[in-house]
Amino acid sequence: MLLCENNHEMEADSKFCPSCGTRPAFQTFELEAQTHIDNPQRDVKIVMDLEPVSQSRLSVIFRFFLVLPLLVLIYFVNIAVQMVTIVSWFSALFTKRIPEGIHKFVAGYLNLQANLAAYTFLLTAKWPGFNLALSEKDQVKVLVPQGDLNRAAVFFRIILGLPAILLNGIFAFGSWLMHLIMWISASFTGHTPRGLHQASASIIRLQTRTLAYFLLLTPEQPWTGMFGDRRAEVISEDSSSTPPWEWTLVKSARRWLAVTLVVGIVSYVGYILLIGQVIAAAVNQNTEISAIYVCDDATGSFEVSLGSFTCEDGSHTVKEVVGP
Repeated sequence: MLLCENNHEMEADSKFCPSCGTRPAFQTFELEAQTHIDNPQRDVKIVMDLEPVSQSRLSVIFRFFLVLPLLVLIYFVNIAVQMVTIVSWFSALFTKRIPEGIHKFVAGYLNLQANLAAYTFLLTAKWPGFNLALSEKDQVKVLVPQGDLNRAAVFFRIILGLPAILLNGIFAFGSWLMHLIMWISASFTGHTPRGLHQASASIIRLQTRTLAYFLLLTPEQPWTGMFGDRRAEVISEDSSSTPPWEWTLVKSARRWLAVTLVVGIVSYVGYILLIGQVIAAAVNQNTEISAIYVCDDATGSFEVSLGSFTCEDGSHTVKEVVGP
């Protein structure tokens, strides 16, 4: 079933919605099929519209305030997810699987997180709402097949995931320029540039897959398809023959990902150097020689200060130089 930008049902071959006149937005599919996807590697599949959608300029300007209630709610859900992940870790060590109920709950959280991120960074136009159950009307769909896990990989999951954490941090530091341009463009035109839209979507896909890896939903590292899926590029130019979870990125999107990566590395290194300078300055300040002024105790009065002052009895302070 085809849906338009305002989520009205359309015929498969329609170019414009008969209800509101907008263009097609994304294709829905049977959610029950997610457990039967031809996915032997069990990587997390993410379905998202890679074409920029029309945005309300007013909602773009106040986007942060629109997502703020959802950020508060998802904060508390995140606490619950962290707690059940501990149970999942022990379960996977003994049974090589996480409980089905926990898997469904955490997968729903992952889907909600992806929809919230897409709306926050102007990839979708409709307010996502708060729903932990996967729905056909979700603007972003995260498909997480369940299966066995490797016990050793579960035990060393944090160590194995460090490279992914580093890459996510670099993209987080470098994406500010891209998102700033997207926000300015959408504020004036109601659309984001296509290349920036796809680059931002690719970063969200990386973040979602990284989170899925750490939450023990998948045994696969999140690297696949960072610059687009190769299989999607060679299947056919006919989009109908390409599964909606396999992405083909335009060249401008790949360039923006490369630029974001470079900007992120520079920003990340600069941030580390700045933190190092702050720590060094704090240490040096504590080890510098200080001048302490004290009253002459022979007068019967005694006070201490780092600056010169007049004693209570009118006498002058005596300067003492002390070191570390």
